[in-house]
Amino acid sequence: MKTFNEIRTQLVEGKLKVNNYAGAISGDDPKKLGLKVKKLGRSSIGGDNVEISGPDKKLIKFAQENLGVEGKNIKAIQKELNAM
Repeated sequence: MKTFNEIRTQLVEGKLKVNNYAGAISGDDPKKLGLKVKKLGRSSIGGDNVEISGPDKKLIKFAQENLGVEGKNIKAIQKELNAM
């Protein structure tokens, strides 16, 4: 049986879809930060289309430091990534 904290962590987990993701070339590796990276397919330009998921705070911090976005929440960051 799962504890309350395990269930709560799953409910607070955010997801970002990133196109043309080349991996952790410079900066933090998302897996080392406790984020999950799921490959959705290859991009025609190069890199991969991926879904990065994990706790909101870690996901926001990773995106701001490594993906060149400034949003303060998951929705704002996803909007910036879609516009790129």
